[in-house]
Amino acid sequence: MTREPESKVHPPMPLRITAYPFTLQKSDASPWENEDAYACPGLSSKSPAQKPAFPRTATPRPRRIAVSDGVSNAWHSGAWSKALVWQFIRPGSPALDAFPAWLAEVQASWAKKPVDLSRTPGFLREKVFRGAFATLLGVELDEDSDHGTVYRALAVGDSCLFHLRSGRLLGSFPLTTVEAFGSAPMTLPSAARFSTNVLPHVATTGGDLAPGDRLLLATDALACHLLARAAADPDWWFPMEARLKDAAALRAYVTDARATRRLADDDITALLLCFDAE
Repeated sequence: MTREPESKVHPPMPLRITAYPFTLQKSDASPWENEDAYACPGLSSKSPAQKPAFPRTATPRPRRIAVSDGVSNAWHSGAWSKALVWQFIRPGSPALDAFPAWLAEVQASWAKKPVDLSRTPGFLREKVFRGAFATLLGVELDEDSDHGTVYRALAVGDSCLFHLRSGRLLGSFPLTTVEAFGSAPMTLPSAARFSTNVLPHVATTGGDLAPGDRLLLATDALACHLLARAAADPDWWFPMEARLKDAAALRAYVTDARATRRLADDDITALLLCFDAE
């Protein structure tokens, strides 16, 4: 997703931003077992896993938003995903401009947490040694004197960003097709010794936002489903946007899609941002 040619850039104007977050655990799990996480300024500061869904919240131009998906078979990945998103949005975070240093800082903070191996069963100690792993998708919004509201995004793994305009998909990031999803996506490790192989795979993008645009952040199961449905019906985004704005409707849709095997039974998180003229 790149900026439009200058001739097509919309005149800069203030945009009102409304956020519609939603997260739901696997069908056989409790909300506290949800290993997805999200963070968006202006919403509750409580752990996202403690509340499966929030009503819409109008916010005064949030600067940073993030979602993360913890690896289920790793050690405490749900807590790691929450640490990543909240560290990404904190004021002054250098995540987008100095990512290696930012990641090292988060990992150092995580390493200070005590782990009592004497109380850890032997078969789990290898997991403790390897640590936690999670994807990360973070977005920063800003005002640009030439382009109005602009965004920058960073991704590691298969949580995806969708840019919509007039009910049409302008682009998805970092994955663009269903075939691009796999069983072992790149993830951020909580242990610094595993960072070397990850850093070359950090992807970035950016673009301009016009009145009526939508940005949708989604973790992998939902992102893959969205791309599959959009490939079959490009007009499908309009009814889906209505569901994304209604937590009960979205929950019902997810339940049905899981039951009919159109959607993988995994933790899912969606964070829809609507940009409208003031």
